[in-house]
Amino acid sequence: MGLLTDPEQLPGDVVRARFVSPWYPDYALVHSGIFVVKQVEALRDAGHDITVDVPQIFPAPPGPIPRAVTEAMRALAGKAPEAMFASADGTTYIPTPVPTRAGHMGRAEAMRESLALRREIDESGFDLIHAHLGMPTAWAVMETREVPLVVTEHQSTLGSVLAEPAAAAAYGDVLRRAGAFVCVSNHLRDLVVETLGDWAGERIEIVPNIVDLEHIPFKRREKLDFSSWVYVGGLMAHKGVQLLVRTFARYVKDHDPDATLTLVGNGPLRRWVEIFATSRGLGDSVMLTGSVPHEELGAHLDRADVMVHLSPAETFGIAPLEGIGAGMPVVGLRNFGAVNAWGDIAHHCGLLLDLDSGPEEIADAIAELRGSPQRLDLAEGRRKVEERYSGEVVAGRLIEIYQRVLG
Repeated sequence: MGLLTDPEQLPGDVVRARFVSPWYPDYALVHSGIFVVKQVEALRDAGHDITVDVPQIFPAPPGPIPRAVTEAMRALAGKAPEAMFASADGTTYIPTPVPTRAGHMGRAEAMRESLALRREIDESGFDLIHAHLGMPTAWAVMETREVPLVVTEHQSTLGSVLAEPAAAAAYGDVLRRAGAFVCVSNHLRDLVVETLGDWAGERIEIVPNIVDLEHIPFKRREKLDFSSWVYVGGLMAHKGVQLLVRTFARYVKDHDPDATLTLVGNGPLRRWVEIFATSRGLGDSVMLTGSVPHEELGAHLDRADVMVHLSPAETFGIAPLEGIGAGMPVVGLRNFGAVNAWGDIAHHCGLLLDLDSGPEEIADAIAELRGSPQRLDLAEGRRKVEERYSGEVVAGRLIEIYQRVLG
């Protein structure tokens, strides 16, 4: 549905919410914060008026931002706000210079300044702010807000935020003052409680990310050969990509010389993957698609018969749930996100292996699963993903929270 802008035309039960998130797609990072996009879309589909502010971080030299820069930004915002704050489809991008090595508090302070300037120029009204990330985002808007604050935490670097004493203290302040505070997994809540104490756990509720299966049809595979592997995600070290490619090489050597691996995504390890595959004679077996729009993902999943995703740490982990939704077995490591999101249905959907598993052990486990696919109930896996993580379900939870906060 279109954006609603005139408060006098809004039904009484429509919530006007301003999302604030540093992760959101733009011209350079088309997949950034797609999970935030899905929340926005689901809430709009439910009839609510959602706008989005995106603080865009621009690295600056160490030390304070020069006064001339801040004065120029303020002058431009006053004279030509459309030039200062690019806007499209209810989303506004806010330039945020952040000094190099500023730390978590420095980033939050820089974000507070840029968002405060945005507030001076923007006169539109809204009922509440929904900030994604306790630090820096929620802290940055907390002092300038005049409406209730709802916070969603989903950052994989939360441990480093809480390890910085000043940032941890600021995080505690956000948690105390927010109207509602949500984590997408129990693991994140446990990190907060471990740092701030048991009281924090009483303030946090769990609402998962949305897993959008609209363009990912369920395929009932008549035969599972486990010969067409797929991975979806960034080609980054912390996603376990090197372990994945080494495992695939071992699987080809020991179990199936005709197997293929398709990596859907991009990142700094792309060249490493190409070099490694060529060095092992797998240049024709390993395919790199680059990043693809979400609506095209279903076609890549349709051609595969197993997803292998060996990230050692995830706060939630959407890609494996999309694989389950597509009707294929998923093999992953027992990271916190996977255990929380689908650990209880892993016996239906594939394998979760110990975090210290090596290439040979993982390859052998996949070969063993190939020999006993009858234990899988992939249709049940799809049903569970829809039941827990659909846009309607998650949006319904958020709307309940909004209505409670607004009283």
